[in-house]
Amino acid sequence: MSEATIEALESEAYEGEGEAYGEAGYEGEAFGEAGYEAYGEDARSDARRRRARQQQIIAARQRQARLRRPPAPPPRRPAVTVPGQRRDMTAIRSADLDMKAELDALRRQLNKAKRSGNMAMYSSVAGAVVSQGIDTYGDSLAKHEVVKALLRTAPLALLWPQSGRRGIEAVLLHPAFLGAAGVTAIFVSGKLMTSSRGVHDIQLKVPDTLQKKGTLRAVAVDRNGKDLVNKVTWDTPDTEYLDLQPDGSYKAIKDGDARIRATADGFTKSIWAHVPAP
Repeated sequence: MSEATIEALESEAYEGEGEAYGEAGYEGEAFGEAGYEAYGEDARSDARRRRARQQQIIAARQRQARLRRPPAPPPRRPAVTVPGQRRDMTAIRSADLDMKAELDALRRQLNKAKRSGNMAMYSSVAGAVVSQGIDTYGDSLAKHEVVKALLRTAPLALLWPQSGRRGIEAVLLHPAFLGAAGVTAIFVSGKLMTSSRGVHDIQLKVPDTLQKKGTLRAVAVDRNGKDLVNKVTWDTPDTEYLDLQPDGSYKAIKDGDARIRATADGFTKSIWAHVPAP
């Protein structure tokens, strides 16, 4: 019901009251006591009508006010909880968080293991390449044992260090350092062993005067005087007097003195001998 309708009802109520008063008054004057009684009855009827109209107006205004107000939200139903449900939900959330943390840690470990595997593969490939290079250029590197040892150790630098290690401990336990230490130990021990067993002297079995032809003999010995199984090679700078082959066989060319040299494992010893005429 609009405000115009409500105002119309109010004005109608006032007009009805005025008309009733006029009519009642006129009838009272005309008829005396009968008019007074009719006036009282009409006044009571008019009062009832006014009260009815006023109640209608009040009801209309209340409806209008309710329409203007926003609708009230529906009442929220209280959550029904059973004993122990909240504790169970807390335990489930805690278990979910623990599982997520474990999954993240496992994922990191798998990624690290994958990277370590890839680096190990690259290290193996580099080791194969270095080994083939040493075999191919072995003659050029024959006197460079240290260089060959470093080349064999270099691929280990591609490997990952152990986890949880820092500082000097991480350096000492790195695969490259361990490999270099192992190669160095083998290299030094080999040098010590070969030096003790190396040729310290060559005992020449060469007469002062050679025959017209024959074969020279010699024995290589170590520091302790033990015979070594080393191949002794022979040569002479005086080729105009003596034809000497590497295996020690010789043939006299003309009368004179010749210097004879014997070499074994890098050790050389020389002696003079007289060559007779052929």
